[in-house]
Amino acid sequence: MEYGIISIAIPLLTIILAIITKDVIVSLLGGIFVVLSVLDDFSFH
Repeated sequence: MEYGIISIAIPLLTIILAIITKDVIVSLLGGIFVVLSVLDDFSFH
């Protein structure tokens, strides 16, 4: 699987979420969750 656009979209999503919510820690944790989900191919066991 290629991660071309996803590798750009995840940091942008995290930055936008941080700006909207004004809570950096929650945004970073959300970004980490999305990255781990992508690396695991969205298989929630």
